[in-house]
Amino acid sequence: MSLCAADLAATAGTIPESPAPVHVHVRDCPVTCLRPLLSPVAYGLLRSECAYICGDQEPSIEHVVRLYEKGQLATVRYIGPVRLAEIRTCLTNAGLYTE
Repeated sequence: MSLCAADLAATAGTIPESPAPVHVHVRDCPVTCLRPLLSPVAYGLLRSECAYICGDQEPSIEHVVRLYEKGQLATVRYIGPVRLAEIRTCLTNAGLYTE
C-alpha cells in the first residue's frame, strides 16, 4: 500500500518505528496522489493532460484510468511507450487497473 502526498506531508518528522497511516489509492483520489508513484516527467505530463481535459474540475485517478483504457494516453505529446508503460505499471501496482 502507498501513501498519498497529503499523508506523506502529515507524517513528516514522525518516529520511523511508529506506523504511518496508510492511504489506499482509489479511483476517486485526485491525480496528485500519483505524484510519489511516478517519475516527475510522467507525473507532470499526466497532470497537465488531465487538467486540460477536466478544465475547472479537479482531475481524479478515474480520469487517468479512463484515458488509459481508451488508448488516449498514447496520443499525448511526449508520452511514448516508456512513459505509457510506467503509468500502466503504476496503476496496476496500486490496484487501480487490471489487465
